[in-house]
Amino acid sequence: MKKLLIIALAIIPVLFACKKGSTTPTTPDLKTPTYAKQAAKVELSTPITLKTTKGKAVSIKKIDFLRGGSYIAEAIIAKADEQTTTLTGTWTYTDGKGYDIKGEIVATVAVDKSGAKTTVTVTTSAEGAQSSEATVEETKVQEGSTEDKIYRDWTIAKIVLADFEKLGSASVVATSLTSMVSEIEKKGVNISADAKQKLLDHEVTKISLDEGVMLVIFKNEESFKGEFPKLSSTSTSADFNVDLSSFVKDLNDKVKGTVSFNAYGQAVLALQVPNIKDFGAGKAEITLSPKQ
Repeated sequence: MKKLLIIALAIIPVLFACKKGSTTPTTPDLKTPTYAKQAAKVELSTPITLKTTKGKAVSIKKIDFLRGGSYIAEAIIAKADEQTTTLTGTWTYTDGKGYDIKGEIVATVAVDKSGAKTTVTVTTSAEGAQSSEATVEETKVQEGSTEDKIYRDWTIAKIVLADFEKLGSASVVATSLTSMVSEIEKKGVNISADAKQKLLDHEVTKISLDEGVMLVIFKNEESFKGEFPKLSSTSTSADFNVDLSSFVKDLNDKVKGTVSFNAYGQAVLALQVPNIKDFGAGKAEITLSPKQ
């Protein structure tokens, strides 16, 4: 099974939520993340070259500081025919200092605005301070809006699959990708050993959602960056479409669904999944709990 299909199988359940919730409230009030006002998308005019924590030389061209405290850096791998890679980690913010980032990159990122000119300086212990002019798009999310609630870090609480051709009248209820695979097998659906291992390696440890951005962190695989549709509704729920055609072979239609929130502080996303080759069409739901 191709890796893109494996990633799709891992991502699809990330996009759905169970409306039943848990029996015990976890976070009744979804408070705005601590550094939400400092969230921004930074695009460098001149890539800045540095080494990752694994010693790989990369040239950073863009950093998205997501509202939940995760970052995504897009970089060019040195001497690799302009091949791009995605680097992730966490960030905090200090007035007068800037963004302190950890993870695959350890650095301080300072933004200096002088008139119409914006300069970004990236400082690491090995390379020192390096600067570039940049375009900075600051967050404009309204506090208390649907966007304010959904744009944060999440973990999977429950997965529900139903009405898929391969499952027949049965449904699958699980609390992780690992247990989902187990439950699918219990329903008599055969999964090859290779495909099963790849699915297990894509166990999801964290999901970060932001304006136009979706980041999925896997247990044993490289993180995935995709597009999450912008939500314009300021009500407690909103409709949206997700285009997964580049990940799932022969998927020509967009995945349609809604996002809302329950009394337990969990995100409730319910989607209709169009036909997926070898699995059919159906409904997939997941409960997402805010990551503490």
